[in-house]
Amino acid sequence: MKKLIVFALIMLSTTAFTGDFGKPGDGFKPGKPASKAGFAPASPARWTLAPHIAPLAVNPNMLFEMGSVSGNPLPQWSRFEKAHGKDVFEIQTYAIKDNVANTTLYNSVNGLMLHVESVSTYDEAGRLKGVAVTTSEGERDSCELSYEREDRLIKRECTTDCTLYHYDKKGRVTRVYESMSNCGDWHSTVGYTYTGENTVPATVNYCADDKLQDCYERNHVAIDSRGLVTSLERIEGEESVSVETFSYDDRGLLIRAQEVDSDGEVIAEERFSYDAAGEKLLSKDYDGRSTSYTTTFFYNCPDTQNYTAERFFEDVESRYIATEDEISADQKAAIITSGFRRGSEVCENLEGSSDGYFESWYVDENKDSFLKLGRCGTGSSVEIHLYKHKYGGSIAAVVSKMGNHGQSQEFRFFRIPQQGRLMLELTLEDLNLLDQKENEFLSLSQQLPEEQNESANFHMNHDGVISAIPWTWMQPRWEHREMINEIWFEWNGEKFIKHIKKTSR
Repeated sequence: MKKLIVFALIMLSTTAFTGDFGKPGDGFKPGKPASKAGFAPASPARWTLAPHIAPLAVNPNMLFEMGSVSGNPLPQWSRFEKAHGKDVFEIQTYAIKDNVANTTLYNSVNGLMLHVESVSTYDEAGRLKGVAVTTSEGERDSCELSYEREDRLIKRECTTDCTLYHYDKKGRVTRVYESMSNCGDWHSTVGYTYTGENTVPATVNYCADDKLQDCYERNHVAIDSRGLVTSLERIEGEESVSVETFSYDDRGLLIRAQEVDSDGEVIAEERFSYDAAGEKLLSKDYDGRSTSYTTTFFYNCPDTQNYTAERFFEDVESRYIATEDEISADQKAAIITSGFRRGSEVCENLEGSSDGYFESWYVDENKDSFLKLGRCGTGSSVEIHLYKHKYGGSIAAVVSKMGNHGQSQEFRFFRIPQQGRLMLELTLEDLNLLDQKENEFLSLSQQLPEEQNESANFHMNHDGVISAIPWTWMQPRWEHREMINEIWFEWNGEKFIKHIKKTSR
C-alpha cells in the first residue's frame, strides 16, 4: 500500500505549482512549489492548483523551478532545486537588459561550492519565456514556455521532457499531457473535473500508458474543498483494483489511511496522532492479512553516558516494549536490533561482538514492562522499566549495571506524557522515591560509626517494585557487612509509595 500511496501522492504534489499570471502585462506573480507530501502525516496530500496556471511537472534532473518576475527594471526572485530535492538557492536582484537576465548561484555540495549559471528570457509582456541552466561541469538544461492570449501556459518544452496544458472556458486546467522525451510522444495524461465555480478540482484522473490509446491502467483521485486528497482509486480495465482513502483532522493533518480491495475489505490501515504543535506522536499500522496492529511511538530521549533510549513500541496487547538501545558509550557495536524474547536471557553473538549480548523482556499483570539488555559473561546490562500512569502517560526508569555483582552505576527516570514527545529527565525526589538527594540511599537509620563504609544495592523488579537496601561494610578488612534496613517502593499507578523495614542490630 505504501508504495502506491507514495507514488500517487508524489505524482500529485510534484505536478502542482501555485502562482498567478494575473492580467496581461502583470508578469508572473510569486508562487510556491507544492508540498512534496508523499505519505507523511505532518504534511498531508494537499492540492494547491491556482486558478490561472497549470501544474508544472518538474523534471527531477533539472536544477531549477520557476520563480517570479515583477518591477522595472526587472528584479527576479528564484527558487532553485537540485536533483532529489536538495535545495540550491540564492535570492538576488539585478537589472535586465534586452529581456535577458543572468544569475550566478552557489551551493555547498559535499563541502564544495557548486557554480551554477542561469539565463532567463522574458517576452514583452514580462512573462517568463525560457530558462537555461549551465553547471560548472558544462552540463546544460533548458525550458521554453508558450502562452495563449489569456496568459495561460499551454506548452512547456524542456531538454528532457514536454508538457501540454488544456483549459476550460473559465481558465481552469482540464487536461495535461506529459512526455519524458519530445513533444508528441506522450506517456501520461492527467484530467481534472470541477464542481460549480470551484477552482480546486473535485477529481483528478491520472493515466499512464505508452500509447495512451485504451488507457488500461488509470488512477482516480478525489479532492475535498480544502485541497486534500481523500481517495485514490486504481483501475485496470473496467474494474477497480484497490481504493485508498485518507481522513484528516480539523488542522488538515492526516489521521487515517486505508486500503480497501475490490470486495470492500480493509487490507491495510495506518492511523496517526499528533500533539498540539502538529508533531507526530504515534502511528498504528494495521495489516488485514495477518489481523495485527503495530504501534510506533516517536519520542526523543536525552543522551547519557551509558545509554541512549531511542524509540518505544507497544505491541497488540498494549504492552510497552523498548528497542534499539545502546548498551554503553564504548560498545558502539552493541545496538540490539533483533526481536524481543519473553523469558530467559539467551546469549548470541552479534556482528562486532566477541562474547555476544542478550536481551529479554517481561510483562506483569498491570501491563507494565521490564526490558533487559546485557553483555554475556560480564554481568553488565541496561535495564529499562516502564510504569504506566493511571491518568495517562508513563514513567520510564533506566538503570545501568556493571560487573558480575550487578551494582547499579547509572540511574535515570523519564516521564512519557500522554500528549507529548519528549521524555523529560526526572530526579528521584520528583518521583517521590526518596527524601534524600539522588542515589543517597542511606542515613535512614542511626548514624554509623566512622570506621564503617556505607553502600547500597539498588534493584528494580519487573513487577513494579523498586528496592533500595543499604549495607555497611566493616573496615579495614572488608570481611563483613550487615544490612542496616530495607527500603522498597511500590508503584500504585500514580506514584511510588515508600516502605521501610528497619533491621535490628
